[in-house]
Amino acid sequence: MTAEPLVGDALARVAGTDGHSAVLTARRHLTIGRDAGCDISFPQEARLSRRAVHLSWNGFGVVIANVSRTHGLTVTAAATTARLPSRSASGPTTGFFLASGTATIAGPSWPGSPFLVTVEVGGGEVAAGSALNVALSTTHQPFRLRTDTKEFLTALMLCRPRLEDAAAAVTPLPVPQLTRQILEVTNSWHLVREFDVDESVRKTLTGRVHEHLKGLRAKVLRHGLVPEGTALSPAALVEVLVASEALTPVHLELLTDDAWLEWQESQWWER
Repeated sequence: MTAEPLVGDALARVAGTDGHSAVLTARRHLTIGRDAGCDISFPQEARLSRRAVHLSWNGFGVVIANVSRTHGLTVTAAATTARLPSRSASGPTTGFFLASGTATIAGPSWPGSPFLVTVEVGGGEVAAGSALNVALSTTHQPFRLRTDTKEFLTALMLCRPRLEDAAAAVTPLPVPQLTRQILEVTNSWHLVREFDVDESVRKTLTGRVHEHLKGLRAKVLRHGLVPEGTALSPAALVEVLVASEALTPVHLELLTDDAWLEWQESQWWER
């Protein structure tokens, strides 16, 4: 069967290994499982729950949830594999957020299983920008960050490559490199030198950036930008921050604002 094209309201394409496919829209959730009533079914896989996977669009990307009470799932995207445990009595225990690109969903460890699903966000003829604007217009709370905080600078430097080139495929820097860039951009050269030679200083500063990233993830969840329990990789965090306009290309102008940089430097100087 030929995959359905991404046109009109379609936001993502979901396809099974048998060629069956479906498209996800803002209003059309998808289910995958052994039951013939699912949008994509694998009746020949006895180990798969009748309803195993639920896919939904949250305004910024696809949320992949395990709704089986008997088995886990694995989701692989950008060479990273996440494990989604079986659901509890109250619902899915966690989810996987895919803002762009491709992810594959499989069983926990089922050799020879026909169950393998690909989720593709973007690409083709999808008008992702216009669809996303519609979704954002229904957001109840605007998500804003105070520009005078170290957390904001951490977010800005994390998102900087995407803000500079919206079309580029960007992999966020590891935290140690991100930390060093933050120190460089604020002209904190005394800390850069210590960062390079003193393990205790490096550990303290990278730990601080880890805490800021943790705080950003908590705020994203608190504002309901992704469902509770959703795993937010650094790449996914970038997509949510940019899509929600918490960070915009206009904010890049702060990196040439001497007064703002001096204020940020004074904060990073403090131990």
